[in-house]
Amino acid sequence: MMRLFTLFLFLFTLASSITLAAAEDFQWSDNEVVSPAPRTSHLHHRSLTKRACSNLLIDNFSSQSQLDNRKNDLGYKTSADGTASISISSSSSSKLVITPSSSSSYFYSNTKCQSISGYSAVQFSIAGPSGASVKVAVRYFDSATSCAPYGTSGYKTAYYTVTGLSSTAKRVTIPFSSLGITPAGSVISSVYLENFSVTGRSYSLWQLALTCSSTSTSTGKTATCTSSSSGSYGLIDDFSATKSTNDLNYATGDDSTCKSVTVLASSNKIQIVPASTSSSYWYSDVGCQALTKFSGVQLSVAGPSGASVQVVVSYYPSSSSCSTGTGVQTATYTVSGLSSTAKRISIPFSTLGIDSNSAVLASIRLKNFSSKGTFYLWKLAFTCPSSSASTTSVANLGGSTAAAVAQTTTSSAATSYTTYTASNVNVLRDAQLDGSIRAVGVNLGGILQYENWLSSGSPVQALLNELDDGSYYAEKGELVIMRAFPNNRSAMVTAFQQHRAVLTEADFKLMAQYGINSVRVPINWGIMPVNSGGGDPDEWADFATGSLSVLDKIVNTWAPKYGITVLLSMHGHKGTHGVAEHASPGAANPVVYWDQYTENQQNSVNVAVYLAKRYLSSPAFLGIGMMNEPVNVAESVVRQYFLDAYAAVRAVSNCLLVFAPMLWQQYPSNGWQNFLSPNDGYYNVREEWHPYFCFPPDWSSANNSAQILSYTANELQNDWNGAPGVGKMATEWSLATPNAMSSSDLTQFAKNQMKAYDYGGGFYFWTWKFWADNNNDNYINGWSLKSLLTHGVITKAMMQAAW
Repeated sequence: MMRLFTLFLFLFTLASSITLAAAEDFQWSDNEVVSPAPRTSHLHHRSLTKRACSNLLIDNFSSQSQLDNRKNDLGYKTSADGTASISISSSSSSKLVITPSSSSSYFYSNTKCQSISGYSAVQFSIAGPSGASVKVAVRYFDSATSCAPYGTSGYKTAYYTVTGLSSTAKRVTIPFSSLGITPAGSVISSVYLENFSVTGRSYSLWQLALTCSSTSTSTGKTATCTSSSSGSYGLIDDFSATKSTNDLNYATGDDSTCKSVTVLASSNKIQIVPASTSSSYWYSDVGCQALTKFSGVQLSVAGPSGASVQVVVSYYPSSSSCSTGTGVQTATYTVSGLSSTAKRISIPFSTLGIDSNSAVLASIRLKNFSSKGTFYLWKLAFTCPSSSASTTSVANLGGSTAAAVAQTTTSSAATSYTTYTASNVNVLRDAQLDGSIRAVGVNLGGILQYENWLSSGSPVQALLNELDDGSYYAEKGELVIMRAFPNNRSAMVTAFQQHRAVLTEADFKLMAQYGINSVRVPINWGIMPVNSGGGDPDEWADFATGSLSVLDKIVNTWAPKYGITVLLSMHGHKGTHGVAEHASPGAANPVVYWDQYTENQQNSVNVAVYLAKRYLSSPAFLGIGMMNEPVNVAESVVRQYFLDAYAAVRAVSNCLLVFAPMLWQQYPSNGWQNFLSPNDGYYNVREEWHPYFCFPPDWSSANNSAQILSYTANELQNDWNGAPGVGKMATEWSLATPNAMSSSDLTQFAKNQMKAYDYGGGFYFWTWKFWADNNNDNYINGWSLKSLLTHGVITKAMMQAAW
């Protein structure tokens, strides 16, 4: 099962090329001076364990007040002297934002008379306008005596120009040898950024430091096992800072072999885009780590659909051979069947043929990427034995465990369930976006999108029972009901508002207590109070008023308060895309017009954009399902609408966008495998299926419990395990069956389904409750998750374990 992990800020390791003023171009690598030719491979030997000595941090750019006082982390002056706007980023507390106003703008950080003996380079990370450049000026003295007391006059200056900037950060390492500065005896007094080639635009700067010499004493750390509610692990890297070393103080990077290695701070992961399928790699050195207290390596990885990547572990047979750098060996494990959903990988040393009693580990690499598409990597760690006899997988790494990896036994004490609140529900949302936490959710069916079969005893039904022909219109949907009784509109609006009031804050509190971390809210196009599309532009006003205010309360108040995210589902479209009541048809004998008029399709796009904009700043807003169960419309029109809606929403939001194949196409190899694929640059996309086991012709009274349990334990697992295309979500499912099941069989039925949907990005049970559930909790309702939880058919432990 996918496990929750605490997400941290990210580690940049993106190599860069730098231009030396009045000198030749050169390539650089992680804390190493290299020849003009790019480095082609990363060698792991004794010297590598010495690259990560204690660097001297000049400024981490973590304090606005410190910047306002014009002080860096050394306590010396840093400023732009009014030539540029400078501030600490509001989105990242370890980033300086510089906006030069003219070509004469500059920024500097003083180091007074800092000896550089034992240091080899100046290092920082920088991003800026596409194609821009900036000159780095280092002021220095040949001796401390000539610098004293403050280094403000008589200095020499050496220059480098950093070119080819972009919004992706470049990690820049400028060796003193390339500057013509001899570290022995020399001192530097300041580092300047000047000659910004593009003015009026923002540049970002991270962690300005002096890096140590390769001959300095290593300060690498020994990994230690840490026990927590998420398991026991020995951390290698949680990617929490912009630096050239991992959490063990050893080097990490890609040696300029990848097209890009990018920090996604909001999602706390590395985005790796290989430049080559054969020569690109990313690595993390670990020195000479003894393995006696560890049992394996763990990480989470995602990538293009069907892609693979090799995990290469370099090790030595003994600590003595590692210390001399002789006899290095490698063990390789291939992770295959990747998708946009994170896959949690546990690789025992025994599987790799490594004797943990004597061997020591030197590095871990990702290489031989099968695609030049985008890959993602989360928390890297050693596996530690748990307190029980079993081995505990690092529970918070996220993703499905690779089937080919020897499975480890998860300790019953380890759990990924975590309580979220309004203060950190955005962390949960981002983790659900990147797939490191599954949506364990429920539909709020029949609340804002009226469905008569869910509404027994509701005020709407009560009013319809009093009206002539009320029973005829009851199952035609809200729009038809409102149009059928114009003389009773006021009473009908009141009835619908009272109907929606069945959902309260108490429901969200109860959901959170049971481990529900997301809700799916079916809505119709009338939710947007804006004239749009064909027919009557203000046709939306025919719906009962008040739905939008309820939705606002769900998204902005109740859901975030209890740590629950919100996925909106566009069930009803203008012109209607289906004849069922949940599709919001406009007439009692509905005719489908949605796919016949482009203005109706544009109205759907407009509704999606309206919702994305309205809830853009809500930390609980997860995304939008663009069309529920397309069935009576042309597939080609549906596909084009999804493409148009994606493009329009992406112009304003990066929220999750969910598409549905035609209702009869909810199976693997359904022709949608390459639709909105990450290989084509699409992101934050899921495909939704609605697996039900109660509707003919597939399921009928001829199917007994044993047949249903057998199917869900076998064929259903195969359908969901490794299904091609983007990540799948079961956005509707239930325990409804053609024939009655015993309580124990219902529980097994639920477990079988939840195990299958565990291969995807999560699920949403249909539905939370019937209107009548508030008045009668004495029966088990296979459509009501509240009823099933109340009666113990589905348990809190089952819900929490699904995270």
